[in-house]
Amino acid sequence: MHEDVYLKRNTPTYTYLYMFIIFEYFLISLFIYLYSVKVGELGASVSGLPGGNDSQLYWTQIVNNFKIFKTSNMQNVTSTSYTPIMSIIVSVIGILDPLVVRIVNLFVFYALLFQVSSLLSFLSDKMGLSYQSNRSARNYLGAVFILYPALIFSVCFGIGRDIWIYLAFISVMKYSCKWLSYKHLIDAIFILAWWIFLFSLRKYQAISVLLAGIIFLIFRRISFKSFLWLMLSSIFILFFWFTFFKSVELPVVNMSLMDALQFQSGYRTEFGTVVLVNYGSSDFMGAYSTTNFPLFIIQYIYSFVCNMLSPLIWQFKSLQLIVVGITEGFLIQFCIFMLMKKRELLKKIIKSNPCFFFLLIQAIFWNVVIAFSNKNIGTGIRLRIPEFIIFIVVYIIVKFKEKEDKNEG
Repeated sequence: MHEDVYLKRNTPTYTYLYMFIIFEYFLISLFIYLYSVKVGELGASVSGLPGGNDSQLYWTQIVNNFKIFKTSNMQNVTSTSYTPIMSIIVSVIGILDPLVVRIVNLFVFYALLFQVSSLLSFLSDKMGLSYQSNRSARNYLGAVFILYPALIFSVCFGIGRDIWIYLAFISVMKYSCKWLSYKHLIDAIFILAWWIFLFSLRKYQAISVLLAGIIFLIFRRISFKSFLWLMLSSIFILFFWFTFFKSVELPVVNMSLMDALQFQSGYRTEFGTVVLVNYGSSDFMGAYSTTNFPLFIIQYIYSFVCNMLSPLIWQFKSLQLIVVGITEGFLIQFCIFMLMKKRELLKKIIKSNPCFFFLLIQAIFWNVVIAFSNKNIGTGIRLRIPEFIIFIVVYIIVKFKEKEDKNEG
């Protein structure tokens, strides 16, 4: 009791960690901007570094919209709300410089840091963890953000939309957990608002969140036997879809299963030949089989594992992959291993609080979606950041819950 009072009177360590993170990401983004300007790339990105092509596309659109602002409709070949939003911000400020976009993205990142920390603190309180454990948990979170290469790449190396997507996704998770706990109308409104925003940024990720939410509601109401039947039925439905309807375009996302399978592999000509138009040195597999279902399932399982855990040791083919593998690769592998090892405690936590089951379903299902279309390690690392954050948050709570249970025992 006296220890908690003493702690509350002192500035938490995580406050200094968060301040360091804010300063760290700002300096890295500023350095990349200055270097980009120096080499003649205007400051949007640097060729050869993560996010280069997308950043140049966004910047070209922003420049064009800046020139026609208030005179005609804005251009948006990217089909995402990020371009018009950022175009309006730059135009209203009146400064046509990628540094403006970088600063805005940094503020979005700071909002993400706040939301993740808030989610972690909320779950900590719901599990009845002490004030000291709550503070220590956020210290762990701060350490992860300081040493998270993929997040640094996404926020600082270019001017892409990914950080906005992460913020929208995590915000949906946070308010969903609050709604599951309290059933307040305001939380439902926030869920809807953030989900709509996520949909405007990346449609298929918003659809993933919706479907995962439906799966969560179904799983809470069925037995394990029914769950197994549901899984078998899902495989049969996938076989039927793969065999007869893989070329049928789905509404909303405007993609067919064939489009998704060949998104990172290229395209199919009228003669059935796959042309590799997007083949990278960090690809972990070739084109999906579109005719052999058993082979497709084997490829899919491998893709699922690689998208979740890469880079694996045998995939260390460059200095960048080695750095990412030693930091976040080993970390997510460790977190998932420890969650499986502590599965009995995790089961108890899930039974006592549905938020954890909801978060894990969301993280796993998002990886299910990624595995259909992505075969590139670099892209997978960038896309999996939201699920990585969820696994980290859940692991931290499990770790401190176990620690407090041992102390009480």
